Amino acid sequence: MLQLTLIYLLIGAITGVTAGLLGVGGGLIVVPALVMVFSAFDIGSNHIMHFSLGTSLATIIVTSISSIVAHQKHRAIEWKDVRVLAPGLVVGSFVGALLADQLPTKALQLGFAAFVILISVDMLLDVRSKVLSSFRKNSREKNTLVSPLAGGSIGVISALTGIGGGSMTVPYLSWKDRSIRRAIATSAACGFPIAVAATIGFIWTGYGSTGSVLGYVYLPAFIGIIITSVLMVPVGANLTHTLPVSVIKRIFAVFLLLVGVKMFWGV
Repeated sequence: MLQLTLIYLLIGAITGVTAGLLGVGGGLIVVPALVMVFSAFDIGSNHIMHFSLGTSLATIIVTSISSIVAHQKHRAIEWKDVRVLAPGLVVGSFVGALLADQLPTKALQLGFAAFVILISVDMLLDVRSKVLSSFRKNSREKNTLVSPLAGGSIGVISALTGIGGGSMTVPYLSWKDRSIRRAIATSAACGFPIAVAATIGFIWTGYGSTGSVLGYVYLPAFIGIIITSVLMVPVGANLTHTLPVSVIKRIFAVFLLLVGVKMFWGV
């Protein structure tokens, strides 16, 4: 259907710019957008949230690659941080996908709405950086378990919410004293292992629940979104190095707050 195709292309364009600019992987845009689209067009039946999460994570595989290429041109990615976090991210993401399969759509939607509201409030008030800085001196370098635990936690939550983990990885890397631009770039790279592991999990569990070869990944939406998102990620990544990111984050935070409240009351 032409209408659906145009909607997917629009979602992809917005997702691409957001992923490149803010390093959030685009899932915070894709998931609520797909929930609304799938609900309106009766796609996914009782697994609307599962299809939204699985499809979102599948698109992040592609957008993260495009974002990595764009950020690497500026040599802004801290690959050492990526290597340290990757094992935890992979295990956590796969486990998160398995957990998501055991939860009903309404529970996942409520969880996502609550998560989005918390993220938006944090982006406006900068709560996490203040909390993290309070124990930075005691644990940042001395505790070797910090990175694996952080990676695992980020992975689980990312899979359960269909995001690339940027909303958690960026503040964590900032706590590790990385500049905001390097944190955003490195977060984009961390989104790849998260998306791959979680997508495999959603395909595997979805196959058992739906019988579809791609499980909880809805192919028409996936294709439509990645076509425009790949084209727009470099645009967003380049804007990161020219625009006042802090101002844009606050605007995006207000938007997320509205999205979260709408999803919460819509359950």
